[in-house]
Amino acid sequence: MPELLPGDVCVYEFLWRTPAACPVNVKSERPQEDDSCTVAIPGRDNRVNLRPLRNKIKMVSDLDGYNYTFVVCGNLSSSHCGNGSVGVCQFQAQNQSQFWSAGVGNSHLHYNEGAISLEYTDGAPCKDGLTRRTRIDFVCEMNGSERVAFIEKLDSCSFLIIWYTDVACSTKVECFTPARSDTAPINLTPLVRLDHNYKVQIRNDTVVYINVCHPLLPVQGLSCAGGSSACVAHLQNGSLTDEKSLGFALGPVKGDKGRAYIMYSQGSVCDSGPNYSSKFEFECDPKSGQGEPEFRELTDDCQYQFIWKTSVTCEPFIKNVSISDGQCVLSNEQINASMNLWTLAQHGVMQVEEYSVNLCSTGTVMRTSDFKLYGTLTSVVFDYQQQQVRLLFTGGAICTSSENYKAQLLLNCDREAGSSGPNVLTLCCHGHIAGKQA
Repeated sequence: MPELLPGDVCVYEFLWRTPAACPVNVKSERPQEDDSCTVAIPGRDNRVNLRPLRNKIKMVSDLDGYNYTFVVCGNLSSSHCGNGSVGVCQFQAQNQSQFWSAGVGNSHLHYNEGAISLEYTDGAPCKDGLTRRTRIDFVCEMNGSERVAFIEKLDSCSFLIIWYTDVACSTKVECFTPARSDTAPINLTPLVRLDHNYKVQIRNDTVVYINVCHPLLPVQGLSCAGGSSACVAHLQNGSLTDEKSLGFALGPVKGDKGRAYIMYSQGSVCDSGPNYSSKFEFECDPKSGQGEPEFRELTDDCQYQFIWKTSVTCEPFIKNVSISDGQCVLSNEQINASMNLWTLAQHGVMQVEEYSVNLCSTGTVMRTSDFKLYGTLTSVVFDYQQQQVRLLFTGGAICTSSENYKAQLLLNCDREAGSSGPNVLTLCCHGHIAGKQA
């Protein structure tokens, strides 16, 4: 059945999940493959080109004391394994005379179920008549940094390595709703995690790893397709098994007025319907802070759905204020919290270069050289998305025939800022802006 999606009050959007929209014989399609260290992405005009990574020799380690040296789209020129046809060389860190080829290099780049990968096979003999092999997944990292991580042994003879790089990016995922004239965009970027994933326990034996608008970060023992933004796995005797990708962050964020949603698609194949996918609905809740995802249901068409209460989608809370003598506290009734301005400066007065900001007695900003008034505190803005409090000073001295000077004091949440002082950010006839980490 069609489903009404949240969004613009004047535009109605419906989502209809149906097998009729699926490609014919999707399960029997061959992965996209090339022999040039490039690969075509279905539905995109451009190709992903990994040739810039070719000459970079990388080494990763596992938890069992083994190191893995490898190169992209070819073989190592020299390694512990010699200079033969070795794309990945596995050796013991404490006894480097023990080494094995973990796969012969090639430039057959694959694109399958949303993941870009290389498969190096036909390595040194393993057990049960098998040979060692390595899969290297390449994951888009938009900020330009590079990270290589050994994830796990897929089995006793197969290994998985993930390389995060901007070379693997085919398109940029926008993590905010489109700009409109009547409302500010909802920006989910504060929810992106670059140190660890979100983790949701569904049952005692099922766990879901999630990131927002970004691929999952490495998890030891988790072998979902590289680039997945959500992955479900079963817990069995403390180990992760039966992993399923719940999709990739391919589409835009949609929503309006405190509500937003994002969908991850093209996950692993599901036996009872189309490929696995996931949907996250973000609801404004000023008291929740950034919040955490909560599992809601698994639909008949293999979609995991989550609800996420967060202050990030909330519109800024604006209130009129005035400072009276001895009153130095700003209150936010939405979250039942207050801020003591007295702690920001000695005796409630701070010096910002040539400007004096009086927070507690007069609530004014003044230039000390000529005592020119740059405004009196009239309102405060609690901006949940930016994690920022803005103090607005208006009604200062005459600037032009039509304007008076005004100022803003920006208080940015930064728990590691310590006691860093404020600084002037901009200065013009329309007023100046001072910033302070708090």
